Amino acid sequence: MIKKLIPVLIAAVMVLSTITVLAAPTKAQMQIFGDRSAPYGSIQAAIDAAEPGKTITIGDGQTVENVVVNKALTITSAHGPAKSTIYASDPSYPVFTVTSPNVKINGFTIENGANRGSAGVFLNNVINCEV
Repeated sequence: MIKKLIPVLIAAVMVLSTITVLAAPTKAQMQIFGDRSAPYGSIQAAIDAAEPGKTITIGDGQTVENVVVNKALTITSAHGPAKSTIYASDPSYPVFTVTSPNVKINGFTIENGANRGSAGVFLNNVINCEV
């Protein structure tokens, strides 16, 4: 009886290990929600789809991208900078380039962005922004 259960137990452990690995947070699993609470594949996609004045909430995890914020939005993390990190996909550009007034960005760790020396967030000739 035990000899018959051993292959089943081994298979169950292998499946559970696989599920655990797939469920572990990865850069691709960061949840990004726009104004309709629908998940987006990237921060830029959420920005492009959002109406001005809306809030985009970024879940826990890490993502790699350079983002252009070209409309008045609030971009915030769900649980603060210890849980949400954004890395520049191209470190020769800022992580966030803001080209619209009235943008708020808060609650992130921002890394690997540079522009004219060093910039995680570049405010390009705008007013009334909060970082």
